[in-house]
Order: sequence, then structure tokens, then C-alpha cells
Amino acid sequence: MNSFPQGFLTAVGVLGALAVAGLVIALVGQKFWGKIDERRRIIFLAIPLAAFGLFVVTKGRADVKPHDNAWVEQMYPDHVGAYTTIQKIPMDETALRELDPMGYAWRVMSDGRHAIDVMVLTSHERNSFHTPLDCFPAQDFKISEQQIVPVHTKTRGDVPMSVARAEKQGQVSYVAFTYEGPTGMHGANEGAAGFKQLRGDLFFSELRTGRPQFGTFFRFVSPAAMSREDLFKFAAEYLDACPVRPIKG
Repeated sequence: MNSFPQGFLTAVGVLGALAVAGLVIALVGQKFWGKIDERRRIIFLAIPLAAFGLFVVTKGRADVKPHDNAWVEQMYPDHVGAYTTIQKIPMDETALRELDPMGYAWRVMSDGRHAIDVMVLTSHERNSFHTPLDCFPAQDFKISEQQIVPVHTKTRGDVPMSVARAEKQGQVSYVAFTYEGPTGMHGANEGAAGFKQLRGDLFFSELRTGRPQFGTFFRFVSPAAMSREDLFKFAAEYLDACPVRPIKG
């Protein structure tokens, strides 16, 4: 027998929460309700809805199983055009504990002239995601020229790619990164607005579907001799080589 779609069950649950709120209001009586000011009425109505939303977002967490890197690495390419992986970089244990990802693929890919640092991290947890521009200054990089640039791809259309100039000891590299959520791509720059959009995308998609969702972080760091435009070209080719939504939540 076919089960009801998860979204349908969620909608029924929301309507049920509204019905419960209405019933409680009726039980307390019109006399009591009339003594409550408008702000408290809103709070009174919001409590059961907020409780239901929290239940929807968290109820599937116990069923989420961790994935190892071998599984995640299979989802992302070792070869893109003329570029091939020449090194795989392990994440240190402290970072793994803090980020708690489903898995990651951290590689150096080279075409014989340029070696690009590529990081892909996938997680169900909103707290797994950050902006790398917070980390680079701690490594003595001077960050400047931050902006979001639309990078055209064949599989995802125009992707909002965050980019910044990173300078250290007179050597200039470019850092480009973007995030993929359940409903699309997000950039993140000053104030991390797009980064917050990713978290909101995960939260409201979980609320809408009633099941855990996942996001993916893509980061590309150019070598000193590579132009920003060539880094964008590689990033577009890399994204086109990745399945759009490969991992089922």
C-alpha cells in the first residue's frame, strides 16, 4: 500500500497544530482572550506552531547515518578536463569534530601548469558550513576584493560564486566558493548573507518536506600564477562534472 507523501503529512500536521491552537483558545474563553493584548495573543498562537516546526525539523535526525569519505569521494570527480588529482588532503581530527560532515573530498588537481586546491564538503547539519574567508586571515593571508560573481555553468545556470583576493608574502591567489542547498546555489560574502541563505534553505526545506536535507560546500583556491578568470573557468567545469543533487537525504 502506498504511503502518503511526506509533504502532505507535514501540511496535515500544520493544519492540526492550527486546529489545536484554535481549540485551546476556545477553551480558555472569550473573557480571558479579551484581556490579552495583541502581542501576547500572537505569542500564544505561535507557541504550538513553533513546537510543531521544531518537531518536523528534528524528527528525522535519528535516522541519518554518517557516510565515510570513500563514499562521498565517489560522488565528485577525480578528473576534470585536463586536470587530474595529484594529491588527496586529509582533514585534521579537530576540524572533523567541529564540522561533523557527512563526508568531504579535499584534493589538489593539476593540468601540469596549475595546481588548484579543491574542497567539497557535504552535510545534513547547518553548523557544518562556514565561510573560508574567516579562516584565511588566521593563516596570515590578507583578504581583499571580496565580491560575488555569477559564473555560468551548463548544469546549474549562473552560479553565485564568492571570490576574494588572498595575498601572503607577496604571492597572490584567489579563493572562490559557493554552496549548494536543496533549492539552489548560494554565495556568501561580506556579512555572510548568502551563507545565511544556505542555512535558511536547509531549515525551511526540512520544515517543508519533514525529512533531513543536505547542503554542499565547494571551494577552489588558485595557485599564484593563475588568473581569477581561469579559476572561474575551472570551477564551472568542475561543477558541471558533479551530479546536481547526488546524495539522498
